[in-house]
Amino acid sequence: MCSFYDQLMGTNWEGGMVEAKVAYHVTNQVCQRNRARPENFDELRLGVANDSTYDGPLVGARGVFFTTTKYGNGLPTISPYPAHGTEGVSHYRVSVPLDRFNGYEMYYCQNPAETRVLQIRLILVNSSFEKKILTGFPGIQPLNIFEKNPFLCYSQGKWWTNDYDKAEVKYFVNFVVFKAVPLDDQCTWDGVRRGAQGIGNPLPREVVNRLMLKMWSDSRNLHAWQGNREPWIPTEEEIEELEERWENEIEEGSLSDELENLELENEN
Repeated sequence: MCSFYDQLMGTNWEGGMVEAKVAYHVTNQVCQRNRARPENFDELRLGVANDSTYDGPLVGARGVFFTTTKYGNGLPTISPYPAHGTEGVSHYRVSVPLDRFNGYEMYYCQNPAETRVLQIRLILVNSSFEKKILTGFPGIQPLNIFEKNPFLCYSQGKWWTNDYDKAEVKYFVNFVVFKAVPLDDQCTWDGVRRGAQGIGNPLPREVVNRLMLKMWSDSRNLHAWQGNREPWIPTEEEIEELEERWENEIEEGSLSDELENLELENEN
């Protein structure tokens, strides 16, 4: 595995690793003067991976997405997110303690070769149902979260990630969890400016809708194969209803409470 890391990140990648205490997520909420955080924002809800360049095989997956990469041992001051943000406008960013993810298993998602800025995609899971979700994505391989790697690891009682400014090879580390993430007083808020360069190639909404429906259907069928209910196949009316609901959803909003409930049922 070391040769793989050296080939991807250069032989001096360990020199670019720094201690990390938080993972951060940029919301689509524009910063307001005299308001430290957005109102009524008590959890990060499931969104959909829809970038054919950077998300690769994860396109269509529902989850909450975080970044851990630091810049000059701090957080970056500009961001390509939110996807539909306006250049120069600041949006709220929330930082979640990485200790929330202690006990999770980690997987590496092969990065598409044609990306202009190297983006590492990791997947963190902590339930048997979430592991089953992984079987639907090609190019996924497990990583030992306790062994040193140039992405994200837990060693000597601390989390470690890369510093973009110090790294020989420039890259950002992102991870996804397949569940909503509650926010509390231990989470901190700040603002980050939307940069000129956005994400790669977001897919059209109608394509994401179909991918979303397939994943929703597969999840229900998986539950059925476990002897819990009859397989579910969406009707044309349900497809139209879901597409209409998608148009009304905020970017990181929950697309269906039914799917979230189904995930909780499967975890029990």
